[in-house]
Amino acid sequence: MKRFSIISGSVFALVAIAALVAVQPAVAQVTASDVVAGSLLTELKKRGNIKIGFSTFVPWAMRDLKGDIIGFEIDVAKKLAKDSGWTVEHVAMSWDGLIPSVVSGKIDAIIGGMSANVKRSQTVAFSNPYEQGGGNLVASKAIAGGRSTMEEFNNPETIFAQRR
Repeated sequence: MKRFSIISGSVFALVAIAALVAVQPAVAQVTASDVVAGSLLTELKKRGNIKIGFSTFVPWAMRDLKGDIIGFEIDVAKKLAKDSGWTVEHVAMSWDGLIPSVVSGKIDAIIGGMSANVKRSQTVAFSNPYEQGGGNLVASKAIAGGRSTMEEFNNPETIFAQRR
């Protein structure tokens, strides 16, 4: 009787496990070719065009007197497109719209003086930087009153202007 109980309990357990496995959803099998097929790089190769977002900032990206877009970042975008065999479409936009436009697919990439930080890196991937910058103080000699160091400008009478 004890043997029957062990066997019937084991059979019941196997049936229960089989039933649970049968009702489990199928696990999706994603292959490397699936990942490649759905990648932005594959899309760009098919399209033959890359949409680059930028925000004007002299001398990196700006318009000349004829209204044409010029600057180092524009040259970088053109070189990327040429080396890849693509045409480039420059999309001018506000600074605050750059990352949301990449995320939404409105543009494919950003070429702009944007520093990588933890918050941004949680949303977009960054390439190696092509330039390192920092804060600089520029003042007209005519109105600087002989001041030339940061300490001399550090007072309530000095008004600073900056670009975000």
